[in-house]
Amino acid sequence: MNTVLVVTADEALRARLVRCLSNFSIFEAHGDKDALRTVRLVDIDVILRESVGPAGALATFSAAARDVAPGAILIAVGASGEDETSAEFTVPDGFTARELDAVLRHALDRQRLLRELAASRTPVPKTVPAPIISEEAGWDSGLARVLRGFTGVLAAGFDLPRALGMFLDAITEVVRPTRVALLLPDSLGREFRITANRGLAPQLVQGIRLSADEGLMRWLAVQGRPAALAELTDA
Repeated sequence: MNTVLVVTADEALRARLVRCLSNFSIFEAHGDKDALRTVRLVDIDVILRESVGPAGALATFSAAARDVAPGAILIAVGASGEDETSAEFTVPDGFTARELDAVLRHALDRQRLLRELAASRTPVPKTVPAPIISEEAGWDSGLARVLRGFTGVLAAGFDLPRALGMFLDAITEVVRPTRVALLLPDSLGREFRITANRGLAPQLVQGIRLSADEGLMRWLAVQGRPAALAELTDA
């Protein structure tokens, strides 16, 4: 059974969350200090934290929790503005049981995929000769793992936002960029907009529009391959 840590001093909110978590082993904390103490002692899969406190409090807690339990997924309840980028997932204050369940499933899907990718990177025992793998072959192997995980998400039921988020998470685990975005064309195919991202500010996401007929989008369409930064000086 997966474990979830509920972090809030609001008794009413705690009761609402607990009612939706019948399939989880639940731990509770009234504040960040108690939460971090619990995370050090218990293997927590998901942390549900209320977005309250002074500016930056959620980001501070997120960083501390990742240091202690990098595999735990943080879901912020009622996050807005800059707080939205401090947690992997968010749910609104007035969440329904269905909304929370969908976010939890997405979070656990992401966690499972990341753990599978991490396990696949476990060094081969020294007693077994390791095959020589070229850089290109290593990339192909990583991409194959991404596609297998992505296929599993689609097989479980098509949910485009969830599938795109899982795809970005898998790509991030293989390539390890600081920021990543997925752009899709609009209904007319004239410009591309960011559909899913990791690490970008909301204002930047809303403001980016790339023409399909010039610049980066045209270069990628013509070349049909990943681009090195030096190749895009004129794009």
